[in-house]
Amino acid sequence: MIQLIVNTYLWYLPLLLFFEIALNKKKSNATALASDNGEKVTGKQDGKKAGLIYSILVFLPLVLLAGYRAGIHGGIGDTGLYCAMFRSYPNTLSELATSSDVGGKMYGWEVFSVFIRQFISQQDRYWLLTIAIIQGVCLLLTFRRYSTDIAIIGFLFFASTDFISWMMNGMRQFLVVSVIFLLFPLVQKRKVWSIALFIIAVIILSKVHSSCLLVIPLYLVSLGKPFNKFTIFVLICCVLSVVFLGQFTDILGLALETTDYSGVTTYMKTDDGTNPLRVIVYSIPAIFAIIFKKKLFDDAPDIINISVNMSLISMGIYVVSIFTSGIFIGRIPIYFSLFSYILLPWELRKIFSKEKFTIVLAIMVVLYMIFYFIQVKQWGFW
Repeated sequence: MIQLIVNTYLWYLPLLLFFEIALNKKKSNATALASDNGEKVTGKQDGKKAGLIYSILVFLPLVLLAGYRAGIHGGIGDTGLYCAMFRSYPNTLSELATSSDVGGKMYGWEVFSVFIRQFISQQDRYWLLTIAIIQGVCLLLTFRRYSTDIAIIGFLFFASTDFISWMMNGMRQFLVVSVIFLLFPLVQKRKVWSIALFIIAVIILSKVHSSCLLVIPLYLVSLGKPFNKFTIFVLICCVLSVVFLGQFTDILGLALETTDYSGVTTYMKTDDGTNPLRVIVYSIPAIFAIIFKKKLFDDAPDIINISVNMSLISMGIYVVSIFTSGIFIGRIPIYFSLFSYILLPWELRKIFSKEKFTIVLAIMVVLYMIFYFIQVKQWGFW
């Protein structure tokens, strides 16, 4: 598996990044945020969106690898379990409707999967490919909407191992994550009707993975200025949950009793928590935001302000997961950490001059690749 990934992508992304570096000479170093058909979706019209074909070239290998992974040494992570689950489902929606599982907490996932079985294919590889396409398209469209640094974002998503952790492993939750990410512009509009529509969509998606209900209050919190009082309140709660860990786990157990994370506190006793190195890597955009707060955010575009708050929330929850559970608590930040991939390239452009940016970008690539190999070796994929 790892050899396939290395041979098909690790050589491919650097080529795209070199192309991206060449394009940097024509970009403003202040920012590289995309305008959407002339509409100032970012708060400032900064540049044309990345080309569609170019964006597809960045994300297509991810989709193909995730979609066809079942045939490669049995897949990766939970792929075998997912495929066995898919094969156990009824062949038609009418059969599912009369089964004993109707109304269960995974019913939305089952309806989606049985729909694939009935109308597309009963072979699990086409089910995996369909999910990978949905995830990839949602990521591509949203990242392209908000940033012109599509190659850098694609590299970060891959080298951070989010690609393996989510498109190849936690795909049920990430299917929900990616759709919510695509729907985020509804929240950004700040209209009552658009937020109401977003909330309805999240409630529907909670039938696929109920953890997504957390995004409703926290996405609304992110709409304020960077480091607003509501975001700071969330961070303080994260710190207090670590300090008062015993009481926190008791409250958590009651809150998650009817969700996909029911029984989490019992499992925490045997869970080592999230790797601190992983938390540090994922916290880099938030750390830069804290260190360079005065320099970066006086006139930052709206999507950057939002991404700062998202990154801070992600960092806070990741810190909690070090001391609690990497399997459960460590899975929550993905709803927020995708915005860090928009934020980090923008921060680097603002902090460093155009000449230094290319050097910093090269250093970033090397450091992220080192982290990638450390992580996959730890997982036993190398």
